[in-house]
Amino acid sequence: MSLPKAEKHQAICLADQLELTDKEIIRLAIIWLAKAIKDETITKLQDTPKLSQDSLAKQWSQTHKGEPSKLTRLKASAKAAYQKAEALGQDKDKQLYEQRGLMMQQLGDQAQLTTIDAMLQLDADDLIDQIINDFKDTEALNQKEEEIFRIMISYQIWDEQLATEIWQQEQQRKQAEALEPEMTDEMLDEWLKGIKSR
Repeated sequence: MSLPKAEKHQAICLADQLELTDKEIIRLAIIWLAKAIKDETITKLQDTPKLSQDSLAKQWSQTHKGEPSKLTRLKASAKAAYQKAEALGQDKDKQLYEQRGLMMQQLGDQAQLTTIDAMLQLDADDLIDQIINDFKDTEALNQKEEEIFRIMISYQIWDEQLATEIWQQEQQRKQAEALEPEMTDEMLDEWLKGIKSR
């Protein structure tokens, strides 16, 4: 690879300023170029034809004929991860089935599934309240932090940023609901009259 004299001088000066070797400055330039192409701040390069993925794959397979696939380990690990997730899902379903069975015994045979699930949710909410109260004893939480912590526990989200985004969406929903007019009995009567007259 050759550079015009002015660009080569700029690269050498930059390498000296950043205390980088020539190889490191070239790597840095390639990384910068890749990021710029990815975020589309660079959309065209002079004298560089764009190659399709298909032609690159063909070229690779021709130069690596007879070699075992490098994706074998990747496929195996993906399959193992899928099987692990499937087993976790089955365990969770089995646990829910057992919890429903215990709740049915407590409520009697007449209980409906929705009632049982509601009771299980109440138990889970009580447990979450207890965890938060125990945590508040050791940590000083404001209301926002407590609500985010509740989201993390309730949805088993261990990414605080994601839990914060969910909290923000919930706040926006509450604000939108607050702006909507509350339905009065008169409004409800008018609405019902409109439906009956149809």
